[in-house]
Amino acid sequence: QQQQQQQRQRRQKRKPRRRRGDFVRPEHYEVSPIPGVADKYWGQRWRIFSRYDSGCRMDHEGWFSTTPERLAMHVAQRIAGTATGAGGLCVVDAFCGCGGNTIQLAMQENVAAVIAIDLNESRLRMAEHNAGIYGVAGKITFVVGDAWRILRRGEWPALKGGGGAAPERVDAVVLAPPWGGPEYLGRAAYSIKRNIKNSEAPEDPAAGPDDGETLLDAAAGTGAASVVYLLPRNTPETDVEELRRRYAKAALARDFTIRTTVEYEDQRLNNKLKMRAAYFGAVATTETPAEAPPTPDY
Repeated sequence: QQQQQQQRQRRQKRKPRRRRGDFVRPEHYEVSPIPGVADKYWGQRWRIFSRYDSGCRMDHEGWFSTTPERLAMHVAQRIAGTATGAGGLCVVDAFCGCGGNTIQLAMQENVAAVIAIDLNESRLRMAEHNAGIYGVAGKITFVVGDAWRILRRGEWPALKGGGGAAPERVDAVVLAPPWGGPEYLGRAAYSIKRNIKNSEAPEDPAAGPDDGETLLDAAAGTGAASVVYLLPRNTPETDVEELRRRYAKAALARDFTIRTTVEYEDQRLNNKLKMRAAYFGAVATTETPAEAPPTPDY
């Protein structure tokens, strides 16, 4: 009888089962003081910007779409490592947002200029403000516009404004397009072609709407030696293989001397898979994207 009573007590102490998909706020999460910003995002503010308390700004979308600082730094350092001559690199951040990737690119010694593009002018002003906090606004040219069109036209000398230089060429392009909000994780597999869409009307209606694949075509067509594509963690490798094929075709059509190597990398933060990066050209270190190499866990 005593043993049965002990068993009943143990059962009562057990935590109730949680249904799959239910979110339980961990005890270490702070309550967000900003309306509309989830507690879990507020708790990660220093991972997004280590200088957040110095006055960094983000809009609602920026809280869940800005690349965490350590991952942005990792990508920026890889791009900076491709510099071979004097003068430094010019890098295009095609989807600047609130400036996570842009700032880390500008902080690299081997990067001379960054062109930061975004359709949302108010978000671009936030990025400019944040870059000032990090002391690198003078290396950045902020451009309001459609990334697909700007990459296709490649009119870099005409992109004047801000503090950055207007270069004759670009050496690298970073692609971090909107993934569609946190809901992207609800998909079993994230399609680069179906789920990444340009909100602007296409320049050529006969060619159909722009998507994630035509975005890579536009980036490769700039002649940049390196392209980095930041993708959701549920992107299938078959999609990346299709990107590899398209990149080789677009890059070789412009320059037969360009490297068409591709690398696929899992990016983790605190031992949790956050996103995947596809490296094309000079920034890639391997021929095959089939198996991601081990990635430093920040």
